[in-house]
Amino acid sequence: MPGGNTRSALFYEPFPLAMAKGEGCRLWDAGGHEYLDFIAEFSAGIYGHSHPQIRAAIDAAIDDG
Repeated sequence: MPGGNTRSALFYEPFPLAMAKGEGCRLWDAGGHEYLDFIAEFSAGIYGHSHPQIRAAIDAAIDDG
C-alpha cells in the first residue's frame, strides 16, 4: 500500500504520523505531540477516542475470552 495505509489523507511528508494514544477529541503521536482530531479519525464519530463506557465493554469482553 502506498504510504502504508489505505487512506491518502493520513500521509504527510516526509513520513506519516504514528498515533500512540487517543482520548476524547485529542490524539498524541509517538513523539508525544498533542493534536485535536477535527476529522474524528474518520470513524470515532460522536464518542471520540477511548470513551470510558466503550472501553469498559471492550475490556470486559476481552477478560471473558
